[in-house]
Amino acid sequence: MDTYEIIVIGGGHAGCEAAHVAGTMGLATVLVTMRRDAIARMSCNPSIGGIGKSQIVRDLDAMGGIMSHVADETGIQFRLLNKKKGPSVWSPRCQSDKELYARLMQQKISKNANIEIVEGEMTEIIVRDEKVRGIKLKDGRILHGKAVIVATGTFLNGLMHIGMQSYTGGRVGEEASAGAAASLKELGFQMGRLKTGTSPRLKRSSIDYGKMEIQEGDKEPVFFSYDTKEVNLPQEVCYITYTTEETHRIIRNNLSQSPLYGGIIKGIGPRYCPSIEDKVVRFADKQRHQLFIEPEGLASETIYVNGLSTSLPMEIQQEIVASIKGLASAEIIKPGYAIEYDYVDPTELQDTLETRKVGGLYMAGQINGTTGYEEAAGLGFIAAINAANSIKGERSFKLPRWESYIGVMIHDLTRKGVREPYRMFTSRAEYRLLLRIDNADLRLTEYGHKLGLVDKKRYAAYCERKEKIEKAVAYIKGTSIARTEWGKEHDELKHMNLEKVIKRPDIKLREIAGREKEGVLSELSKGETESLEMLIKYEGYISRMLQEVEQYKRWNEFYLPHEFDYSSISGLRREIIEKIERHKPETLAEAMMIEGITPSACAIIYIYFTKGGRKKGSRKKE
Repeated sequence: MDTYEIIVIGGGHAGCEAAHVAGTMGLATVLVTMRRDAIARMSCNPSIGGIGKSQIVRDLDAMGGIMSHVADETGIQFRLLNKKKGPSVWSPRCQSDKELYARLMQQKISKNANIEIVEGEMTEIIVRDEKVRGIKLKDGRILHGKAVIVATGTFLNGLMHIGMQSYTGGRVGEEASAGAAASLKELGFQMGRLKTGTSPRLKRSSIDYGKMEIQEGDKEPVFFSYDTKEVNLPQEVCYITYTTEETHRIIRNNLSQSPLYGGIIKGIGPRYCPSIEDKVVRFADKQRHQLFIEPEGLASETIYVNGLSTSLPMEIQQEIVASIKGLASAEIIKPGYAIEYDYVDPTELQDTLETRKVGGLYMAGQINGTTGYEEAAGLGFIAAINAANSIKGERSFKLPRWESYIGVMIHDLTRKGVREPYRMFTSRAEYRLLLRIDNADLRLTEYGHKLGLVDKKRYAAYCERKEKIEKAVAYIKGTSIARTEWGKEHDELKHMNLEKVIKRPDIKLREIAGREKEGVLSELSKGETESLEMLIKYEGYISRMLQEVEQYKRWNEFYLPHEFDYSSISGLRREIIEKIERHKPETLAEAMMIEGITPSACAIIYIYFTKGGRKKGSRKKE
């Protein structure tokens, strides 16, 4: 009898992270996938990170995740996005070697002695007494388990579209899973339909790069993992080109052949990553749209055209490509396509990602209504921790909004649900200045260590870095600029405290630290110097944000009555009253997270209940 502690269904980015966590935490784990060689395959653009997404990967790395290491080791171009903006939105991104990424992830998963990989298709989730007991595979095998993590990606009733033709499948060349979707529906889960898409792939040697803008990587890359010190592979350049008026004419003239505009596609697509058809229609005043020409690997002949997602017929796609500067003679290796798939309403989940209906059943990745490798990995990571802790009889693990982007994402999903594929952005995190890429370890590594996901070597490095930064902060606050080598050359500043000098916008800490031959500042690495400078320069903003967090915590402990007529509270607009009565938030903090509910409205509610003589018991769950 095949018996395991944790069963992970799906070998995508959520499934890989979940299996890694479960195995590393010592649980007997099985990863069920339709094809072993498809584990960690990058179905869309072969890149990791970007705005909002890189913050998730840094969070994962700080707690012992695996995506950061694989991305760094297989990266062929690294760029830091938003560098001209504030540090709260700095976002690393790397172009990955698609084949090497999947191969390395497969190797790391296979080397974990607690993980077994089984090829097969799940057709039934076995449940007794509202508790998961295992799964049944298409070939009749039954796998018994104490917890099941469903991470099926776009495979649930997957339907691909190219023009007016539709094909069942989870992605090109791979079958969809109808049985898994049917099993979830039988269990009573509220399900919906979403859509995503991908761009055509071109033959590298058929492109005229001389007519495009070159986009080089950073000379000093910012990596995802604190362990990575240098690039592992030769670095590639990418290119930028643009659509033309002819491109837009071709698209407009052929919208009737688009499954999106022809009414064939029913699922809702990602608003923040629209198809090229959507861009041309929705932004009709724009004369051109930017496209990124990105290699899929060092030895690959395939180029991904980022920004040209389409589901138009193959012959129309060829016309579109030929109308773009530098692509007049480009050959399409694989056409772009749209894919529809089923998802489970994420409000069916608890913060642990365990379902409310079935104990021991967890969900992670696109089945939760998200889009993106990074979002999937973050969800797989948390689902596996909670599955493992539940089996061990330990406390559940939840990350609040003020501690990580993963916490923001899970809170958004489980409280608000989705109307379109959920993509992480820095703008979703109201406490983003506290959630910078430089301080992920200071926020989260203690958690990873206690969970057994961060090893002794990594933890010792973290403790050393933390101590160095703390010593440097104390030194800066208690030192005159005149005592530094740099300060001796700036007589006009000699009476100022070093902290006040660093807070000046025209002064960079690295300029001061670079002149120190010995002492606290001279011992800092480039990354530690940047972290320290942010702490000093933005101290006032950080302090105010921490006060907001404390208010949020208080409001999170202030429970609202289940049945109450909010129209009796003077000063609340009808729109606010309707939203509160529709969403029925348990706490004042949850009310504040509802779209359209303002802090001032929450303050009015708080004052009403506290001054209205409600007992202190209202701060407890009724």
